[in-house]
Amino acid sequence: MHAVGRALFGTVYRRLVALVVAVSAFYTLSGLILNYIDNSCSSAGLSLFLIACWFVTGIATGFATILSLSDLLIGQRFLDDFLTDEMARLDARLSDENRDDDFIDEEFLKGGANETKFSILFLVFAAVHLVTANTLSDHFLQRYMHSGLALIKLRSADELNRRQGLDMLVERLDLKSTPDIERAVLSALDDPMEGVVVRAAHIAGTLQIAAAAPKLIELVDERPELAFPVMIAIGQIGPGPTTELAAQLVSSGAARAEPVAQAYMLGMLKSTEITRLLEIFRAPKAEEDARVAAIWALGQLRDNRLLTSLADGLKDSALRVQCTAIAALANLIATDAAPPLMDAYLAETDVRAQCPETLVPVQEGGPIKIVTKYRLKLFSIIRALATTDHPDLIPWLVKHQNVSKDYNTKVLMKKLWEKLKAKDARGELNMIRHRLRTRKAQMAAEKGEIDEAVGDKPPKVKTGDKGADSRPKR
Repeated sequence: MHAVGRALFGTVYRRLVALVVAVSAFYTLSGLILNYIDNSCSSAGLSLFLIACWFVTGIATGFATILSLSDLLIGQRFLDDFLTDEMARLDARLSDENRDDDFIDEEFLKGGANETKFSILFLVFAAVHLVTANTLSDHFLQRYMHSGLALIKLRSADELNRRQGLDMLVERLDLKSTPDIERAVLSALDDPMEGVVVRAAHIAGTLQIAAAAPKLIELVDERPELAFPVMIAIGQIGPGPTTELAAQLVSSGAARAEPVAQAYMLGMLKSTEITRLLEIFRAPKAEEDARVAAIWALGQLRDNRLLTSLADGLKDSALRVQCTAIAALANLIATDAAPPLMDAYLAETDVRAQCPETLVPVQEGGPIKIVTKYRLKLFSIIRALATTDHPDLIPWLVKHQNVSKDYNTKVLMKKLWEKLKAKDARGELNMIRHRLRTRKAQMAAEKGEIDEAVGDKPPKVKTGDKGADSRPKR
């Protein structure tokens, strides 16, 4: 062992050559190992073994580095002592009749201090080499922990491993899409196994991989049995170019066979395919889930021109549809949403009716998208009314505050009344009130023209009749 050490580190020239060779070999081997794991390795166990080899090689390079530089960093005496057979030297000293018996303690103390310094520098150099190699490989270890191991599993020939790899991609909420992940997901979308394709579609939607949208849209018709989860994934990618690409699915037979998923997809993409959504909602045999999805999707557009259609949802026979329509009308933030909401409040016979929680049906592990929250229906209506700022709510809230027996609903009604009174005192409702009166007058005039056209004479109002002016007195 000592002979090998002297052969490698016995002279300055040898130490320099050993340092260059060790460092060059480590970084070359490091590049080969990490590149293989990144691009070709398909076994998680093999990747762990190779990483262990990389660590051992880095530690060995640190050892070679400190030995090569020990004469500069620790001292020539330490290097000489390291390269010398200590046992043979100790035997020689002990056999010397003229020895000083205190030499053993002195040698021990000096050697102990140098060995401590050597150990510290050895660990420092090993860490420096490993960190440098990791940095030069674009932070391999961080990528390997997540999502590198998942990508390795995706290369496996075993379907279960491939699915596990896809599941690993969504284990962390802070994961962002990278070119490597995009390539892996796009490749998995062509997998022959349905389970792998479905999970790959889910990952594409969860990570909002826009590059996957064209392939997902093709899959709806190519593999109709996967149309439901694939359309949900398309919707998860989000509005933008995907919205235009998904327009072709409006007339797709496979897509139309799954109206629930189609409606949710159009809603998440904020697609303006209103005709198709109304068709889903008004279909004679439309399922409750389909009507909920259609009303929710229409509400995502936040278009006041859809107010009448959304208000129709308040009259639906299913409670979930009614609750979805309430939330959709609240999204409009429109004064004209108040009358149908007030009518729905008074029409509710079950004052304890609870809106069930409804979520967009994404796959397990996906982000939660709320359609309706679990809360009292009358409470939900009052929350929606709070977005309208309708002047008629001021007397209406006082008149109908006892319809609900729920304490929280009554408190909310009181707060809304106080808010509207304060706005009215500041004159913020004057424009709304003027617009409503103007519209009412126009509608009355139009009705009068129609009555006159059919020969009916409108009743005359006598001068001084109190009914001639219904405006509240100030």
